[in-house]
Amino acid sequence: WQDLHQSSVCGNILVFTHGLFLNALRWSLVNSFAPLTQLNMTLFHDFHLNNSIPNCGILKCRIDSQNQAWIQPAIDNYIEKNLSE
Repeated sequence: WQDLHQSSVCGNILVFTHGLFLNALRWSLVNSFAPLTQLNMTLFHDFHLNNSIPNCGILKCRIDSQNQAWIQPAIDNYIEKNLSE
C-alpha cells in the first residue's frame, strides 16, 4: 500500500493477489492500520467471512493528483458481469 501510495505512476496499475490479502488491505485501511491484536484479528476474520472476494474479483484503487489513495469499498465480479451479458 505504501508503494502504491508513494508511486508517481500515471494511469492504471494492475495487482494480482489473493482475496484474503485484499480483504486485509481493505480492513486495514478502514481501521487505520490497527495493531495486530487478538481482538483485531477476530474482527478481521468476521469481516473476511462476510465480505469474501470471488475469483476474478476486481478491487479498484486510484491515486489522485494530490497523491491521496482511494480504494473501492465493494468488489466488482468480472466473471458474473461478462457471463450475464
